[in-house]
This record gives sequence, structure tokens and C-alpha cells, in this order.
Amino acid sequence: MRQLLSLLIIIIVPFLASGQFNKFEESDSLFKRYKSPVIDSKIYDRLEDDDAVIYIGCYYTTDTAGKITSQKFVPFNEIGNNYEPSDRIWQSVITALTDASMYWVFKPILWKFDDKKAEADINKLPFQRPFTGRPKYFMIAEISGLREGSLINKISFIKAYKLIH
Repeated sequence: MRQLLSLLIIIIVPFLASGQFNKFEESDSLFKRYKSPVIDSKIYDRLEDDDAVIYIGCYYTTDTAGKITSQKFVPFNEIGNNYEPSDRIWQSVITALTDASMYWVFKPILWKFDDKKAEADINKLPFQRPFTGRPKYFMIAEISGLREGSLINKISFIKAYKLIH
């Protein structure tokens, strides 16, 4: 479960990933193959002039080889910025993320056992791996024009709800 939490919530721009408990991971620790998104310098200039930061939620599904099979992007407007959803800044960053992610290959998530032979045997076939060898990832891309950096200091989940009957 701890592996899932650390893999689901990360920040891929500016090249550091922040999971729960303030652990930082290099983006290449999640990937077999990684290419940084290329953002137009005009975007950074605009963010710096506006003293703004933008966040985009990135949801990726993968195949058993770790290649992205589908992706969805959710701009988080009004969190550190005043940009309208129709603003070109969002599409520019989404295009950069889409172009870079075509190159990405995620490392497989494997079972870990004390018995290394059993571990190797079960991890050999992708459908026996965690998440049937096809994990889904949710990342938050951050591009900041703020001199002090990120506005988010901790990311967490709320997963427990009570139902009213």
C-alpha cells in the first residue's frame, strides 16, 4: 500500500517528485525511460510576471510493458493562479506533457518477498504483478513563476467516508 501511495501522487515538474510524508523522488526512479517536458520560455516568463503557479493533474493508465495507453489532464485553475480554463497557458503545458509522455516507460511495480525465488517466479508474468501488471498513475505537474517555489506543502488522500442511509 505504501508503494501505491508514493507512486500515485508525485510532482514531475520541476523534475522532483513529492509524495506523502515529504519524501522526494527523482522522476527517473519511476521510469525505465523518461524525457522531461519541454515548456516554452514564454510560459515561464508569463508565470513570473503574474507571480503565479499552475498545477495540472495527470492521470495515466499503462500496459504490462509500462507504456502509457491513455491519459487525461485536469487543470487546477484558481489554485495559485487566475487563469481561465480557456487560457492558452493550460493547453501549452498539456501539449508539452503529452509530447514528453509519449516517450515515457514506467518501471514495473513488483512484489517483494523474503523468498527471492518465489519473488522472481511471481513477478515473471505481468498479470501476476500488483495491479495485474497495469498500474494507473496520478501525478500533479507544477510549473511555478513564484520565487519561493511551490504553494503545496503536503499532499494527502481522504478515502474514508460515512454514508447516510
